[in-house]
Order: sequence, then structure tokens, then C-alpha cells
Amino acid sequence: MDTRDKLVKAAKRLFAEKGFYRTTVDDIVKAAGVAKGTFYLYFSSKEEIIKEVAMMAMPYMAFSKVINEGIVTARYKNLEEFLYALGKSFFEYYSDPDLRTLFFHVVSIKEAIPSLKEVHNELCSRLISIGTKKILSFIGGDERLAEVAFRTFLGSLLHYLYSAECSVISQEEYLKDLVMLMCEGLRKGEHQGDLNFLKG
Repeated sequence: MDTRDKLVKAAKRLFAEKGFYRTTVDDIVKAAGVAKGTFYLYFSSKEEIIKEVAMMAMPYMAFSKVINEGIVTARYKNLEEFLYALGKSFFEYYSDPDLRTLFFHVVSIKEAIPSLKEVHNELCSRLISIGTKKILSFIGGDERLAEVAFRTFLGSLLHYLYSAECSVISQEEYLKDLVMLMCEGLRKGEHQGDLNFLKG
């Protein structure tokens, strides 16, 4: 592991444990086992490393393998397969407790730290745009409804992440039921003439 990676790994763990405010550059370099001057060879400030670690914690990164793998319709036979792959990728990514904690840190204090707000807004906008287009590649029709569908799916995953300890439903059961409900809802829309579900 190179020095920069050591610094990022140490910052990720410390930000999750202590928060962005209470973690100092001294804490980070001590945990990484490097001199303080070395930190500034890679990052101009604590805010810069906060921004990098915050990016790692965003849902866009959890979905990146699935939503960036070329033409979705060539890899996944239908919308069910695509949504299930998204959900699996999401839960696998956030099985890292530090990433879960950091995501909720970012959401809770993003208004107070400009770099966090910038990362949050940029990656959320990018994720919603790409996710909407991917769903449209299966259902066609109305872009507005495709965006609502993607936001609903994402919100349901985030809610489970937030409240999993309160649920009697396993993660796997939750994901399967969520995909089923999403696709049944879209099929109902097709029957009402709202959507052209699963082209081809």
C-alpha cells in the first residue's frame, strides 16, 4: 500500500470513529505511520482528504460497477435482473461499517462543510441521471416516471441500511421483495398505458 492510500485508509477509519470535525491531521498521520509533512505532499488540507473520503461513502460508488458496465440491456436480460444486481452491489459495498457510518455523517453535516455538500450534490445528481437512463433502457416511455422509479428504489435501499436492526426481514428477502414490487408496479403502469415495460 502506498503512502497516499495509507493516509486515505487511516482518515476513513478515523472519520467514521470520531467524525470529520474531531479528527485532526495529526490523528491521521499518526494512524498512517507517516510524518505530518508527508500529509501535505498528497493533500493541501484536511478538507481535501475529507472530500476524497466522502466520495468513497456515497451510493454512486456502491452502484458504480453495475451502472457503468457498458450497455445494460446487453448484460442484464430484464429490469428485474438489473435492479437485483444494483441492490446486491449496494449491500455488499455498505457491508463495510465505516462506509455506512461515513455516508450518514456526510448527509447529516453536508450543509456545514462546503466540500461535503459539493460531493453529495454532484454524485447524487450523477447517480440519478444515470440510473434513470438505465431504467429507461428497459421500460422506455416517460423519463419522469423512470426517475421516480429509480429514486424510489434508491430510497428503499437507503432506508433498509438506516433501519436494518429494526427489521425482521433479512437483507436478501428485502431486496427480492423490493425488486418484485418495483417491477409489478411498472407492469401495472404498462397495462394502464403509462409505460412500455421491458422492450423486446
